[in-house]
Amino acid sequence: MVDLDRLEAILTAAARERRDVTYGALLASLGFMLGPRNVNALCRDLFRLEERMAGAPELACLVVRKDDGLPGRGYFAGLAAREGLATVPEGDDARAWLRRRQAQAFDWAERLPPEEGL
Repeated sequence: MVDLDRLEAILTAAARERRDVTYGALLASLGFMLGPRNVNALCRDLFRLEERMAGAPELACLVVRKDDGLPGRGYFAGLAAREGLATVPEGDDARAWLRRRQAQAFDWAERLPPEEGL
């Protein structure tokens, strides 16, 4: 759906700024409207980006819902499967997992060489 280089650049910039980005804002910056089909396609692209960036912290953890500041349930289901968790994190557990993942992404971005023009 999207140019993975552009997606990576947007999420890396967010990580450098130690902030998350909503699904709607990310889709808008990529030229798409917020809607279920576009969110589903974006999630597939986030998975593709994670595969491409193997060895770096995941950046999908930076993409959150506007209403509660958490990624969608599919994010946590994938996390549970990858981490071998017996249950999918919810509520406070989900927030704790998210904070740890985001901290890893922020710390990783902090160690990147500065971009030209910054």
